[in-house]
Amino acid sequence: MFRKNHITVKSAIANMTDIEKSHFAITYNGATLVEHTDIISCLLQKYSTFELIHSNDTTEIISTWDNFKARYSHGFKRMYDALTAEYNPIENYDKYSDITNTGNTNTTTSADNTAMATTEDSANWNNTDKTTSTASATGNTSANTVEHTHGNIGVMTAGQMIADTVTLRTTNNLADIICGMYYDMEMI
Repeated sequence: MFRKNHITVKSAIANMTDIEKSHFAITYNGATLVEHTDIISCLLQKYSTFELIHSNDTTEIISTWDNFKARYSHGFKRMYDALTAEYNPIENYDKYSDITNTGNTNTTTSADNTAMATTEDSANWNNTDKTTSTASATGNTSANTVEHTHGNIGVMTAGQMIADTVTLRTTNNLADIICGMYYDMEMI
């Protein structure tokens, strides 16, 4: 049975020019997510003695790598965004609310004032002065409330959240993740 000679990662990279090595950079819309030197370093450190399945010369290796990058570039960008996101590990809840309450008011007030007096020769009280007044007011009211709620929602302690953040930052390296994916697909 004929077996194709496979090239190891170490010898493949050793035979590449600097221009060919630059293909290993991970970019997305012109922005570099991972430098080619980081990818090459990762491949050499972890997979130098493994053989490439589909490639036995530099041209095939570059073509395979370019196809791999094109297939997963959007996923690489999302991983990059997740691993580099700015957040506060202790304050995992941060909410802003802007509430506006509006309403109409319509008030009517009515008053009836009557003054009464009597004369010396009469035992009956007579109306001497009567005043009636009515007042009404109409208006719009508006109240604006800005609320900022933040802190720890209490699912984990601050120490646990800090420990998880340290673990995340020390064990999830985008170059390692990408090289691991490439290993799963292209190496034996």
